[in-house]
Amino acid sequence: MRSRLFQKIWNSRGALYFRHVSGIRPPDYIPDFREVVSDLFVWRCDDTWETYFDLTHLAGILNPGVRHEYTALIVLFSADGTELTRTPITVSFSESRLIRLNNLPGAPTGHGTFSVLHMAPLDAVFSPERTCLVERGYVSYRRKSDESPLRSYVHGNLYGIAGNPLTGSLRTITQPAREVHEYQPQVRLDDCHHCEIALANYSPQLLSVEAIAMRDGAPEKRLHLSLPSRGSVVIDSRDFPLERIAVRARLPMPRPLLFKHYTSHFDVFHG
Repeated sequence: MRSRLFQKIWNSRGALYFRHVSGIRPPDYIPDFREVVSDLFVWRCDDTWETYFDLTHLAGILNPGVRHEYTALIVLFSADGTELTRTPITVSFSESRLIRLNNLPGAPTGHGTFSVLHMAPLDAVFSPERTCLVERGYVSYRRKSDESPLRSYVHGNLYGIAGNPLTGSLRTITQPAREVHEYQPQVRLDDCHHCEIALANYSPQLLSVEAIAMRDGAPEKRLHLSLPSRGSVVIDSRDFPLERIAVRARLPMPRPLLFKHYTSHFDVFHG
């Protein structure tokens, strides 16, 4: 009983903030159970790329008793993290909708990040349970020049944005790490025509990122970047030759999104 009470207090919102400030087992995220959460996905929309998202009635999947329509909010951010557009889309029970981001009103060109926030009535979905409704779904990409109509899918990667269904306010929920963390995708990146490495800053602060080109297991070249909150960058191996890559940043997990290009197709995946 005491242990359960201690865990409840230890993981309360006030205690999480105290742990973050004091450095005593600091949390990666500070949730607010009045909010819904989305990963920070990467969009690419231009003469080369199409980006799609499979939107489902997530509330009904989690609780089949919740069958009424609600609004999902798709929020696009630019490469420098500026909010560009908010598009409300009505979601119906047992329905899956394929959203082409290129067709959204005011959709920009280039690349950036986006979130998908299910503004569902949380009391109806979870009743007294203290948890968050989180979108970690699938993004798919297609090169317009490819003969095949098929798209390449990749799952959500990083908790990023929280939204309040009542007020519509957004916030970035990931707490900056106290130490620099390094992530090395366990895959070669020089066995294709070229590779692109997409990085997103899912923390609320300006982020210093070091991308390290690796060859034969040793650092060969370093690239230093500054990413605004919710910002993104795409590194092209034709400009930054590498065999493998290491990413260093004050994030809980600085894991990139990788696009490997071949003559007839491309692959997209997390490292």
